Amino acid sequence: MIKYALRKNQLATEEPNFVANVTCMASKTLDDLVAKMVAEGTGLTRPQALAYFEKITQLVIEFLEDGCAVNTPLFRVRPTIKGVFGNYQDIFNPAQHRLSYTMCGGTRMEPVLKNVELVKLKSKLPFIESFFDGMSRQSNTVITPGGNAEIKGDSLLFNIDDPGQGVFFCPETNPKTEIRALAFLKNGIKETSFMIPPLEAGNYILKVKTGCARPARHPTGKRGNPKISRKQHDKRESLLRKSAR
Repeated sequence: MIKYALRKNQLATEEPNFVANVTCMASKTLDDLVAKMVAEGTGLTRPQALAYFEKITQLVIEFLEDGCAVNTPLFRVRPTIKGVFGNYQDIFNPAQHRLSYTMCGGTRMEPVLKNVELVKLKSKLPFIESFFDGMSRQSNTVITPGGNAEIKGDSLLFNIDDPGQGVFFCPETNPKTEIRALAFLKNGIKETSFMIPPLEAGNYILKVKTGCARPARHPTGKRGNPKISRKQHDKRESLLRKSAR
């Protein structure tokens, strides 16, 4: 069984979409594999199992060092070079290029993908669906300092008494500056309302920060331009792009 939750795709430049975050049930190590291999009835001992694994590992490394690709029923791996070459006569430069390997599942993994059970979970990351400015009666476009505003979405609940959580306005020219909302009239999972703090004219990033380590983000259009425009943003906080007036 594979569990997953959706989060907003911060790389989407046109219409918004979402990507899946997979939650692993557990993380297994070599010791876990060996313990299964030497279980009662297999006829293998732990030293034998470790010796087989070490020999296979050494051979895979040897083939890769010889410039070969290794194709097994379990995995496929091949060497690759990352980086850009300036011209046709350019050669590998460790300062600009990196030798790496790409790996993918082999033929034995295909039935696993077909038979695995998928379970969708509710994301714990805050998600902004819309911002409503009470003074202008506009959504996702204008900020009116001193007026009331409302944010709708999901997982928006935060600790009002924690100054590091809440709703913050950050000037687009200086995103590290955070101006916290003055008063919170409603603080819920799907909706929060508050008073907009004094702001100078300009574009702002609206962040919703909760106790979650990775808040989500959602950019929107600017004042006077209702068309939604999206840019790439850091994936750690939830935002709306606004213009204060």
